[in-house]
This record gives sequence, structure tokens and C-alpha cells, in this order.
Amino acid sequence: MVALPAQIIPAAPQETAPKDVSSLAELIADTVITMEPVSTDVLRAVRVVDALENFGAILRTHCGSRYMLSYPTTAIRTFWSHSWHGGAWKKYVTLLLFYHGTPALLIASIAAVSASVLFSFEILPALTRPKESDSNFQCIWTNLVALVSYCIVLLFWRSSADVFLDVICIDQEFQPRKADGLLSIGAFLKNSDTMLVLWDGTYCDRLWCMFEIAGFARSRSPGGEPRLLIRPTDLSICYFSQALTVLFVTIASDFLPLTGDDEGVLWTFQALNALVFCAGFYANIAIYRHCFRSMEADGDKLAGFSLDNVSCFCCEDNHTRSRGLCDRRVTNKCITAWFGTQELFEEYVRTGVRELLLREHAKQFFTYRQAISAMVPVLWHFVSKAAAWSRFTIWDPKIQATRELIRGLAWWLGVAPMALLVGTRLCYRLRHRRSWAPAEYLINLPPLLASVMVVVAAQQLEHLCFLLDGLLELQGDHGLVPYVLIFAAMVLPATVGLYVCLGANLKAYTQAKRFGA
Repeated sequence: MVALPAQIIPAAPQETAPKDVSSLAELIADTVITMEPVSTDVLRAVRVVDALENFGAILRTHCGSRYMLSYPTTAIRTFWSHSWHGGAWKKYVTLLLFYHGTPALLIASIAAVSASVLFSFEILPALTRPKESDSNFQCIWTNLVALVSYCIVLLFWRSSADVFLDVICIDQEFQPRKADGLLSIGAFLKNSDTMLVLWDGTYCDRLWCMFEIAGFARSRSPGGEPRLLIRPTDLSICYFSQALTVLFVTIASDFLPLTGDDEGVLWTFQALNALVFCAGFYANIAIYRHCFRSMEADGDKLAGFSLDNVSCFCCEDNHTRSRGLCDRRVTNKCITAWFGTQELFEEYVRTGVRELLLREHAKQFFTYRQAISAMVPVLWHFVSKAAAWSRFTIWDPKIQATRELIRGLAWWLGVAPMALLVGTRLCYRLRHRRSWAPAEYLINLPPLLASVMVVVAAQQLEHLCFLLDGLLELQGDHGLVPYVLIFAAMVLPATVGLYVCLGANLKAYTQAKRFGA
């Protein structure tokens, strides 16, 4: 939120204007405390698609007045609360995933299936024609089409949800209208159904950010829980990078030659694919460890939160631009009026807000739903293989495609989330930065190796299931489907059980964090 301008003159009728800055601050606070708009047309909202125009340019730099993008309203679905000192691109990615992530995944999945069907019916061309001796087939279209579709929808989906963004809904150019908007900040908070907090390391250090949380919590009905959604921006980067890494690895594998006259060339391509895999996941592990350190620092900040320690622009500017008017005087009076004392609000932040933040951290990393969302490219990869087998196999194409689809479900819903959970849990244990620089790079290897071991173990287990065909000798052209079902029946319950014990145990996680575990 921007600082209060010195030109603020309350719209409420009054006989005499304030004679000094102190009385002006008191009058401003009295107006904000009521949580009522100073005029009938001051409450405004903006559509998400307009707020994120030009790739979120409004979050990065001053773009002139964007007030014309807003429109009058009586209710706002979501109040966007963020720190202008945080990373703009991280906030933009977080908002993209929050509003566009689900449509992007759904449409990309539909596009992937469509491309696979077209390939299986030989409408889309093949990169290479496999030999009769080949035991593996490729379709290069599925993952490429999915990637392009996902990026297009993620960037250009037009969400019409109405939100409050301060630099748009409060006029930044026309001072009287700006004053009315700032005086009505309590009304904006009161008339918002939900507050979306774009959390970063600077958020709890800014006075206006914490004031917005205070006002939103106070504006709820007695006994009602505030609908406060905290989205750490660092976690969004983790989620996005993880999904892209998996997708690029699967795309790289699609272009590997299946056979070759020169065995050295084949091994070279295999080594390059392994290098892409390890490099991508190594980078993700470094991001995870940094994110865990940030989480810990945020929790520590909130545990010792005090209004006296937060910063505001006017104090940093020595009240030069505000001509002596201090935001802190206004916000502290409002918080005291809403919570009784500043100490009660500080306790609310140390307990309620902190626990909510830690819960969101845990949910983002350790829920099964988050894991399978990030691992959807694994499913696309096997849909691609199903299309290729359907097109090139000399056996029953339906049975062969069915086998690959079942394998895809087992790897997407079972193996991939398990590898992710094992790796991220180990990242958490090894989150602390090492003083010796080489050790800081080497410490990323154990989580990487742990995830790789899960994948290798799953491959060996799947191979053992296939070997059962030599023992059971089932009749007919079954295409190994029964043995793939056995594999799925083993990995899926194991993964779900692992997430129940380690991933979804949020209460234990937040309690452990509370006591510094």
C-alpha cells in the first residue's frame, strides 16, 4: 500500500480544517476506523485479466494511471495484499498459477490427448520410423503440444474475477480521489470476501502490509474466521520450476534415438538425457533449500513480531514527502481501536497469522494434490507412449495402449509424487547453508540421489512384475497389462500412505516448527 499523502482532506463534513499534522492524523484515523467509504463511488474493483496486463507490468514499475481499468462495485471477491519491496516477477508467477494454473493444466492435458489421438491415427507425422526389432516407440507431438498449450493458457487466460489492487483501484494521479481511496481503505477491506496475501521475506517488515491484515481480520463478523489465503511467492517458483523440469526431461527423452548402428551414439544421447534430468532436478533442489530457509526466517520473524520494528515509507523518508504526516500514527490508532491494544494484535500475528503461514508452507510442499499437479507431465509422457504403441505395434494396439496408460497412472500418481516427497523432505533436513562454499554445492546431491533411487527402485520393481509373465504364463495376448496392474497396486497405496504419514500431517509439522524442530 502506498503512503498517505499530505494532501488528504477527509470528505466527511466538518466546520474547521485541522490546524496541525497531529490532529490531521487523528482525523484520518477516525475516518479509517469506521470502515465506511467516504463516498458512494469510491469502492472499486478490477478484473484479474486487466490487473495482469502486459505480463504484470503494474507490479514491476510505474505505468501511469490505470484507474480507468477499475469499476465501481459494492463487493470485492479478493483483496490483493503484497509488499512493494518484494520480487515483482515472483508475485506475477504466483498470481498466474493461482488464477490460471488449473485451466492451463486442463487445457494442456486435453491438447496432449488430442495430439496423441491424431498421431495414433497417422494424421501427425512421425520423426522416425521404428524398426521391427524395436521394443520402444516415440511420439514427439504430445509433450510439445502440451508445453505450448500450457504456456499460452497460463499467460493469456482471461480471468474475470474481481479483485482489489491498490495502484489501480485507488487513483494515483488525481490527489482528491487518491485521498478518498486511502481514507476508505477500511471499507475496501470490509467489503472483500477474501484476502490473498502474496507473501515474501519483506511482507511482515512493512507497516501497511500488517495493517491490511489487521483491518481484514477486524472487519469479519464476530466469531467468524477471516478468509486469509497466504501464498508464499518462493513456493510458486518451486512449483513452476518443478513442473517445467519434468516436462523438459520428458521432451528430451522423446527425441532420443531408439536404435542406432553406432552404439556409442546411442549411449551419448542417453547420457545427455541423464544430464538434463540431473541438472534440472539439481537446480530445483537448490531452490527448495533456499525456500525452506526463507520459510524458517519468516516464521522466526512472526514469532517475534512487533509493530515497533516494522518499516514504513514516510519514516524512511524522514517525513519529507508527507510533510510531517506519519502513517504509523494513523495505523497504530486504527489497530488499537480494532483490537483493543497493539499488544493483542501483535499476539494475533505471532500465533494466528504465523500458524496460517506455516500451514500454507506445509500444504504447498507436502500435499498429494500439489505433487500430482506438478507431475502432470509424467502422465503426458505415457499418453505419448500409448499413442506411439498404438500406431507402430504389430500386436493388438488397444491392449498395448492400455498398458502404457495404466503405467502412466502408476508413475504419475505413485512413483513421481513419492520421489518428490522423499527429495523435498531431505531438502528440508539439509536446508541450512554451509559455511564452506564447496559443501553448499555438494549438499544438494543427497536429495537428488534419493529421488533418483526412488525412480530406479520403481523401474526395477516394474521389471520384476514383467518377469512374472514367465512364471504365470497367462494365456492370450494380454500385453503385460495384468502385471502393470500389479505394479500399480503396489506403488499407489505405498505413495498415499507415505503422504498420509509425512505429507499431510500439517498439525505435527506446524507444531514442530513452533518449537524450532
